[in-house]
Amino acid sequence: MTTPSEAQQEGTRLRTEALALLEQAEKLDGLRAYEIHHEHSHGLSHYLMWSAEHPSDQQAEAVLDIEFDPDADETLEVFPGPMLRTLCGL
Repeated sequence: MTTPSEAQQEGTRLRTEALALLEQAEKLDGLRAYEIHHEHSHGLSHYLMWSAEHPSDQQAEAVLDIEFDPDADETLEVFPGPMLRTLCGL
């Protein structure tokens, strides 16, 4: 049976492995994480996408799970995503 501390150690090991794999992938394909913020009548939705360069508005709009309507005072903003270490919880 796994104890809580063993489970935490294994979780950290796996997150560290995930970080190493994401860093390798970025070196190979140049894709980085970007955050998409979509403000709409129901609030603010956050999305994560991978791109080699800062995504265009059209690319950012393509990741939304609802239609973007700028005529309804909706906004769409793109930010550099979280550091890979943060994304992996390390």
